[in-house]
Amino acid sequence: MEVAKMKVSDREVFGRRAMARVRASGQIPAIVYGRGGESHAISVPFREFSRHVWKHRKLFRLEAGSQVEEVYLQDLQWDNINDEILHADFLRVDFSVARTFTVGLVFVGNAKGSSVGIFDAKLDSIDINCPPTSLPESIRVVINDLDVGDSIMVKDLDLPENCSPVSDPEEMVCNVIPKAAELESDDEAAEGEAGEAPAEGGDEG
Repeated sequence: MEVAKMKVSDREVFGRRAMARVRASGQIPAIVYGRGGESHAISVPFREFSRHVWKHRKLFRLEAGSQVEEVYLQDLQWDNINDEILHADFLRVDFSVARTFTVGLVFVGNAKGSSVGIFDAKLDSIDINCPPTSLPESIRVVINDLDVGDSIMVKDLDLPENCSPVSDPEEMVCNVIPKAAELESDDEAAEGEAGEAPAEGGDEG
């Protein structure tokens, strides 16, 4: 994964109104923490940082004066109305040392058995161990060859170089099940709900 360089500013103001003023000035309030160091409040340039986010960049070298920190973008707080970034959390990391990350799965193609079966994604992400610079944006799962009864396990995934799974290798990622099996499962669930209904009110008399 590409490492983005970004100049940031130390931040000495806190609270909701102060944060609003920071955003009005074209900055985004953020925090840097982890690796045994003290939390460091900063402001990052709104437009530059937003471009990095839309390009799915997670690794940054933040420059605050003469201080440079290697960080991983751990979390973002969004304005659900304006779809703008309100706050960012950066975790200090050593780019040369492997650590555990959660990476999303992207299913590619159409399962061969989907005409007579149902494709069922069991997971949408897995945990992997790798150096931060080897971290993939996502993991592609090609499902074209999946027929009814076939499945893909964590151990079957094609991981990038220097990456190893932390999630259980035997855990199922996805499979294709017969449509009849899904209908039977739905029927059993409906019967169970119908059987439980009288118990809620109890017997009268």
